Amino acid sequence: MAAMKTEVESGKPHAVCIPYPAQGHINPMLKLAKLLHYRGFHITFVNSEFNHKRLLRSRGPNALDSMPGFHFESIPDGLPVSNYVLLGPT
Repeated sequence: MAAMKTEVESGKPHAVCIPYPAQGHINPMLKLAKLLHYRGFHITFVNSEFNHKRLLRSRGPNALDSMPGFHFESIPDGLPVSNYVLLGPT
Protein backbone atom coordinates (compact mmCIF):
# COMPACT_ATOMS: atom_id res chain seq x y z
CA MET A 1 0.00 0.00 0.00
CA ALA A 2 1.43 3.37 -1.04
CA ALA A 3 1.67 6.06 1.58
CA MET A 4 -0.87 8.82 1.13
CA LYS A 5 0.63 12.22 0.48
CA THR A 6 -0.46 15.18 2.51
CA GLU A 7 -1.72 18.23 0.67
CA VAL A 8 1.60 20.00 1.19
CA GLU A 9 3.55 17.06 -0.22
CA SER A 10 1.25 16.77 -3.22
CA GLY A 11 2.77 19.83 -4.87
CA LYS A 12 -0.40 21.93 -4.77
CA PRO A 13 0.25 25.63 -4.31
CA HIS A 14 -0.93 27.00 -0.98
CA ALA A 15 -2.57 30.41 -0.56
CA VAL A 16 -3.24 32.02 2.80
CA CYS A 17 -6.09 34.52 2.51
CA ILE A 18 -6.42 37.13 5.24
CA PRO A 19 -9.16 39.67 4.55
CA TYR A 20 -9.15 43.09 6.17
CA PRO A 21 -11.65 42.59 9.03
CA ALA A 22 -14.19 45.18 7.94
CA GLN A 23 -17.56 45.14 6.24
CA GLY A 24 -17.26 44.55 2.51
CA HIS A 25 -13.88 42.81 2.56
CA ILE A 26 -14.57 39.26 3.75
CA ASN A 27 -17.01 38.06 1.07
CA PRO A 28 -14.89 39.24 -1.90
CA MET A 29 -11.81 37.58 -0.37
CA LEU A 30 -13.84 34.41 0.17
CA LYS A 31 -14.88 34.46 -3.50
CA LEU A 32 -11.24 34.88 -4.56
CA ALA A 33 -10.23 32.01 -2.26
CA LYS A 34 -12.91 29.77 -3.79
CA LEU A 35 -11.68 30.62 -7.31
CA LEU A 36 -8.11 29.77 -6.34
CA HIS A 37 -9.31 26.53 -4.75
CA TYR A 38 -11.16 25.65 -7.94
CA ARG A 39 -7.88 26.20 -9.83
CA GLY A 40 -6.07 23.67 -7.63
CA PHE A 41 -4.79 25.72 -4.70
CA HIS A 42 -4.83 24.54 -1.12
CA ILE A 43 -6.47 27.43 0.80
CA THR A 44 -6.15 28.59 4.38
CA PHE A 45 -8.69 31.35 5.06
CA VAL A 46 -7.81 33.32 8.19
CA ASN A 47 -10.49 35.37 9.89
CA SER A 48 -10.88 37.15 13.22
CA GLU A 49 -12.80 35.16 15.84
CA PHE A 50 -15.73 37.58 15.72
CA ASN A 51 -16.02 37.49 11.92
CA HIS A 52 -15.53 33.72 11.83
CA LYS A 53 -18.51 33.29 14.17
CA ARG A 54 -20.55 35.70 12.03
CA LEU A 55 -19.66 33.70 8.92
CA LEU A 56 -20.73 30.44 10.57
CA ARG A 57 -23.95 32.02 11.79
CA SER A 58 -24.88 33.43 8.37
CA ARG A 59 -24.02 30.34 6.32
CA GLY A 60 -24.80 27.58 8.81
CA PRO A 61 -22.53 25.59 11.12
CA ASN A 62 -21.51 23.04 8.46
CA ALA A 63 -21.15 25.46 5.55
CA LEU A 64 -17.37 25.55 5.88
CA ASP A 65 -16.87 21.78 5.96
CA SER A 66 -17.73 20.92 2.37
CA MET A 67 -14.45 21.57 0.53
CA PRO A 68 -11.39 19.39 1.09
CA GLY A 69 -8.21 21.44 0.83
CA PHE A 70 -10.00 24.57 2.03
CA HIS A 71 -9.36 25.27 5.70
CA PHE A 72 -10.65 28.04 7.93
CA GLU A 73 -8.65 29.37 10.84
CA SER A 74 -9.49 32.12 13.28
CA ILE A 75 -7.18 34.43 15.18
CA PRO A 76 -7.92 36.53 18.28
CA ASP A 77 -9.24 39.95 17.43
CA GLY A 78 -8.97 41.61 20.81
CA LEU A 79 -12.71 42.17 21.15
CA PRO A 80 -14.23 41.52 24.57
CA VAL A 81 -16.39 38.44 24.96
CA SER A 82 -19.41 40.71 25.52
CA ASN A 83 -19.34 41.56 21.80
CA TYR A 84 -20.01 37.91 20.97
CA VAL A 85 -23.32 38.14 22.86
CA LEU A 86 -24.56 40.30 19.97
CA LEU A 87 -24.31 37.25 17.73
CA GLY A 88 -26.52 35.10 19.91
CA PRO A 89 -25.90 31.39 20.53
CA THR A 90 -23.59 29.59 18.12
